[in-house]
Amino acid sequence: MLKRYPTQRIGLVASPSCLPISVRGPSVYAQTGEGGSIIKRAVLLLICITTQAMAADTDGDGLLDLIDVPGFDVSLSGDASFLRQNIEDLDGANLLANVRFLNLTGNQITSMERGDFDGLSNLRELWLHDNQITSVENGDFDGLNNVSILRLSENRITSIESGDFDGLPRLTIFGLSDNQVTSIESGDFEGLDNLEVIRLNSNQITNIEQGGFDGIGKLRELWLADNRITSIESGVFGGLDNLELLRLSSNQIASIERGDFDEVGNLRQLWLDDNQITSIDSGDFEGLNLMGLVLRDNQITSIENGDFEGLNNLIALLLSGNQITDIDPGSIDHLTDLTELNLQGNQITNLESGVFRGQIRLRHLSLRDNPITELNLTRAEFENLQGCSSSFLEGFCLPGTVESLTLDDAKLSQGSFDAIVSEATSIVDVSLVGLTFSDGEPDDLSLVFDIDSLINVTVDQALFDQYSDEVIAFAAIDGNTLMVVPGLCDVNRDGVCDAADIDTVIEERETLIHRSMPHGFGTYFGDANLDGEFNSADLVQVFQAGEYEDGMENNSGWADGDWDGDGDFTSGDLVLAFQDGAYEQGPRVAAVPEPTAVWILLVGVAVLVRSRVVMR
Repeated sequence: MLKRYPTQRIGLVASPSCLPISVRGPSVYAQTGEGGSIIKRAVLLLICITTQAMAADTDGDGLLDLIDVPGFDVSLSGDASFLRQNIEDLDGANLLANVRFLNLTGNQITSMERGDFDGLSNLRELWLHDNQITSVENGDFDGLNNVSILRLSENRITSIESGDFDGLPRLTIFGLSDNQVTSIESGDFEGLDNLEVIRLNSNQITNIEQGGFDGIGKLRELWLADNRITSIESGVFGGLDNLELLRLSSNQIASIERGDFDEVGNLRQLWLDDNQITSIDSGDFEGLNLMGLVLRDNQITSIENGDFEGLNNLIALLLSGNQITDIDPGSIDHLTDLTELNLQGNQITNLESGVFRGQIRLRHLSLRDNPITELNLTRAEFENLQGCSSSFLEGFCLPGTVESLTLDDAKLSQGSFDAIVSEATSIVDVSLVGLTFSDGEPDDLSLVFDIDSLINVTVDQALFDQYSDEVIAFAAIDGNTLMVVPGLCDVNRDGVCDAADIDTVIEERETLIHRSMPHGFGTYFGDANLDGEFNSADLVQVFQAGEYEDGMENNSGWADGDWDGDGDFTSGDLVLAFQDGAYEQGPRVAAVPEPTAVWILLVGVAVLVRSRVVMR
């Protein structure tokens, strides 16, 4: 979890108009007790307001000094808060020698001077945010040798320079957000050797010079969100070897390049959301060991192989709110530690087979607000998907537009299967060919067959045999269609596993050829007649077809010698077949069985009576 500045202290009463001093022990209000009378509270408030009005400008400089504020006492120790007291000058601060936490939030302080904090060796935390400070200068923080937390956010500081923060050798957390700083220059943070967190959000930073972060090698968190940064130059993060979080949200960054993050190899979280990034390329994140990458609300149009190369330890990948239309199969195969993938609010209409292979740790996958009508989860591997939680947008979440669901050759846990089907409440078609379960077969598939809108179901023979009562009962309903196919080898769904199926596949051809029946052909390249082996009979067949290098484009198929899928029988096909190493080596598995016709069962309700009938 990200560290947050403390927003409440014991004994601190947050009154917008009159805030009594609280040093250790309970506040004035607290002393009245929960059951204190309204009169008591009114009297105490009146006393507070009257006392505040008595504040006097004792040194005659025309400014209300800290020392003049009611309740100021040099004997104060522990925590001292002077919130919204209209303080304009820090005179007297150096007298608070025993204070450890000094809160001056919400006053009208415009500047600090050398000597203001002399002698405050016990001070550990100084809050000066929400004032009107316009600049800091060398010497302003003299005497604060033990301060570890400094808040200067919500001021009007326009620039910082080398030496401005001398006197803060033990500073670990520094807040400078919501100012008007325009650039980070070399040496700006020199002397802050122990700094671990710096927040520079909501400034006007456009430029970061080489060496801008020199001298702060212990930094773990760098916040630069909501600035005007347009690009990241290689080398600007030099020396930040211990950086774990870098937040560049809400800038104007249009692209990232190889080498931009070379110096921060220990980075765990990178936030680049709400920028103008249109694409990511192979090598952009080279050398990083990220666990979280936030790219939401950009203008990215596609996810391609190599885009996330090297990010093998990534746990969360947030890509919502882009313009993504395509995700290449294999582009996230290596991200096997992913638990969260957010693709909500893109332009995805269809997913290619195999996009979610190997995602066994994925728990949260959001596809909400995409124009998806046909959801293809072929070869998906999920073991930990959770059901969608609409309130938190967690778990597996789909748009309401999905009409078709394909889970062919998917390997799912029962919980993941339930999470998917529970979201697909409006589907008309479902295909479960080759579906297997990693934690044992469920007792039934009622979650699928109970979907009111479902009309068409496709299963393989094994699944039909396993759940025959349910699938036959479904088919018995007037208007429903059940198709039983031999297996995934029947790519074109004509009821036959033959060369025509191979001809329709290019990208996954090797898998289809080598995988055993019924999910493949269990053979080798070169087996033109699909008898399970590559031998001289196959060569005779393809050369008799007469299409070897005949000069006619795209006129050949598997049975004619086109084994590489380019549409022609050439020397390249012969090389591929012989490289497969099976010539005259006998069958790989049993030969392809005789063709099996597609079962299209439209069985009348009168023939098969079942206790459950889905009325259409």
